[in-house]
Amino acid sequence: MTSILLISSLLLVLELCSEIKAYKLERHKGEWCYQSQFSCQDTCRGPSEWKSHFPNCGGQRQSPINIVTRKVKHEPKLTSFIFDGHEKVFHMSVENHGHSAHFTLPEFVRLRGGGLLDTYKAVQFHLHWGENGGQGSEHSVDGEQYPMELHIVHIKEKYASLGDALIDSEGVAALAFFFEVLIPL
Repeated sequence: MTSILLISSLLLVLELCSEIKAYKLERHKGEWCYQSQFSCQDTCRGPSEWKSHFPNCGGQRQSPINIVTRKVKHEPKLTSFIFDGHEKVFHMSVENHGHSAHFTLPEFVRLRGGGLLDTYKAVQFHLHWGENGGQGSEHSVDGEQYPMELHIVHIKEKYASLGDALIDSEGVAALAFFFEVLIPL
């Protein structure tokens, strides 16, 4: 579990396909998936087919991703993250986007380190979850999804909005955390 949490909390600097693509994928669950190491349905449209349905997803820097643990390599240049302002008390707003809840974060919440060359300011965090503890995470590990995933989205300090930052391939830094449902003994 510790290694999965460590892997899942690695910084994902992504050139996001788009929020629209993520919304479409959420609405059409079952039309896309990662090939599972435990089971595979013949109707699964794996990553090699995504670009035919979503052309912006044909590159190497995209979301969602599948972390294949046997292919993970240690990168010594990745240092610890430095979280600035995360411990402060602040007010935030919440928006229901239909497929997730978005919580707006104040700009004084910052992220640096972890291999990032710049400082990033927080924009929002949101959750992806499944029904009744079932699969709900956007990303996966070895083809398997988790019941819930938290994304904390940051943009380079120089940008005024997420839209502006998406133009830069390193403009967005998102931290992803997986959650498991623990059943008491």
